[in-house]
Amino acid sequence: MWTGYFADLTLVDALKKLAGAGFKYAELASLAYFQKGPKNNEKIYKIKNLCDKLGIKLHQVHGHFGTYIEKSTCAWEKRFAVCKEEIKISSNLGIGIIVSHPLCLERDINPKQRNSVDYYQYLMKENISFYKKLIPLLEKYNVKIAIENMLSSFNCFYSAEELLEIIDSLKSEHFGICMDTSHLQGSGQNLSRFILKAGKQLIATHISDNLAGKNLDLHLMPAFANNNDGWVDWFPVREALEKSGYNGSFNLEIPGEGMICTPLVIRERKVKYAYEYLTEFLEHKF
Repeated sequence: MWTGYFADLTLVDALKKLAGAGFKYAELASLAYFQKGPKNNEKIYKIKNLCDKLGIKLHQVHGHFGTYIEKSTCAWEKRFAVCKEEIKISSNLGIGIIVSHPLCLERDINPKQRNSVDYYQYLMKENISFYKKLIPLLEKYNVKIAIENMLSSFNCFYSAEELLEIIDSLKSEHFGICMDTSHLQGSGQNLSRFILKAGKQLIATHISDNLAGKNLDLHLMPAFANNNDGWVDWFPVREALEKSGYNGSFNLEIPGEGMICTPLVIRERKVKYAYEYLTEFLEHKF
């Protein structure tokens, strides 16, 4: 479960809320807590000690969000420096996976530029170049990057094939795929096909529900609603995850269920309910 659902609380209190709801694994919404201010090592020790006491493991963290930047610019070097810091902090926290958005154009960019085949190929080349530069550090700290699929409105990196093209070009075991189910559903993609195509490269998930093919990004709790209305059919998703041998976390990322604006008591009840019914679902109790 993603700590950003309790973004209005301290990281300590957010982790306590997740553990109190029953969750055994968590995704840090960011590393901002460790990147701001002094005494970084003390903060790392504090959170690791807390997680041990709560019985919750920090399985993954959401890294930088991948807005496109030009190569060999100050912004490029700054982004690279941020990624280096994320890798080091993640390793010190015992987090093995950093979820990363690929570098891509914003959705409101000129459509002719965004939809250009030449520009897509250029973006692919730049992503490979950027991630390749991180390999020595990933090897040193034994951390992996899971590249996340985007909405199709970005016109890039929304299919398993595109993400696999990046990973195959990198030729490193320190890269894999993070499947965002809302992004797939909103892009009209087949979730089960994505899982099976990604295969062993699927190492992380952002689980949420969404309406199909409308380029929405709802990020709701799995609703188990009528899939003919466009909602995710979760039973084939479960089957595909099991068939592919996926052994990572079934990690909820559900900002659409309300965050800071939603009363805390409602969020507490929602995450407890989500843990209970999704545990039963994954155990084939329905």
